Amino acid sequence: MADPENQDTEKAPSLTKEYIIPGIIKTAEFLLLMIAFSLAADFKGSSSWGRMDFFLFATITSWLLVIARLVSCCCIAFDAILIFKLAIDFTICGDLLVMIFDAVVAVFLLISSSLIADDARRWNDIHGGYRPSGFSAFGFFSMVAFIIEAVFHFMKMRGKM
Repeated sequence: MADPENQDTEKAPSLTKEYIIPGIIKTAEFLLLMIAFSLAADFKGSSSWGRMDFFLFATITSWLLVIARLVSCCCIAFDAILIFKLAIDFTICGDLLVMIFDAVVAVFLLISSSLIADDARRWNDIHGGYRPSGFSAFGFFSMVAFIIEAVFHFMKMRGKM
């Protein structure tokens, strides 16, 4: 019979709050950004396409980066792909980079959503309806999700999480 103490057992992935909380936040960011740019891309009535283009750039680029980050976090959490484990280090430097990324994206979303909200106010005064306000609101909701994640990584760096 084999000695139970010396058996090589596969270690099951440990899903702690280190992975669950950022995963939930990333999923919320994914959904909010997808709704924001889907509503914006379908809207045909903007008088200021530069603002709309910036909003679409900010939301779609952030959405693609959230997908990449979510996939890499899942791969690391489940030890699926070793190349991701080598490429993305979740030390203080990794948390700092994620926190800075989240802060920069939050600023871009604040600016682009504010510009669209200004257009929406003018659009609602002239044509009625609240469609531009909807995707502007989802831009603001996405910004809040990025701020929450930045605060989470800041607290994690400080050892309070």
